[in-house]
Amino acid sequence: MARFRVEVPVAAPVPRVWARLTDWPAHARLAPLTSIRVVGPGDRPGSVFVARTGLGPLAFDDPMRIERFEPPSGASGTGRFRVGKTGRLLRGWVEAEVRPDGQGSLLVWHEELRVPPEALTRFAGPLIGGVAGAAYGAALRRLGREVETEMGGRG
Repeated sequence: MARFRVEVPVAAPVPRVWARLTDWPAHARLAPLTSIRVVGPGDRPGSVFVARTGLGPLAFDDPMRIERFEPPSGASGTGRFRVGKTGRLLRGWVEAEVRPDGQGSLLVWHEELRVPPEALTRFAGPLIGGVAGAAYGAALRRLGREVETEMGGRG
């Protein structure tokens, strides 16, 4: 298995970051050659969304099912979700959290990826985790900058 964790500080309130993070179709802007289709409401356990990445016959689907969805509320003001990756090519899970941090938010993304055959992932796990962590880190930092820019434009 390949695991990685990314933490991104964002100079915006938790509800804004959460709203952008859980706008599943908008994730396609962060991933080249990707579109995302949501099946169901998208904001509760059981909802499914499918990321399709690639061109024509060289594309693959990455279906995901929301297992936990806890919007920010209460004393902590922290939002959390867990998504299971249920595809033939990519399996695993994502746990994300957006919590207050100083004058803004901290976005924490923790992911485990498994690529069949599982022996491949065990062998290449550190490499896969390093590459995926770098790619997701860049995408999540871009998401943070987008939210910060939106906030600056509305100030």
